[in-house]
Amino acid sequence: MTAIPNHHTKITINAADTLFHTNHLIFPIKRWLLMVLIAEYQSKH
Repeated sequence: MTAIPNHHTKITINAADTLFHTNHLIFPIKRWLLMVLIAEYQSKH
């Protein structure tokens, strides 16, 4: 019935999950860095 091998699907789901969690961690860091950069810029001007 299933055309896709089970282990392949698991790998794909794992990759997507890892990507999601990495994004989840990186996004707040990027936002924080942006805020720090803006604060630095404003304090100099």
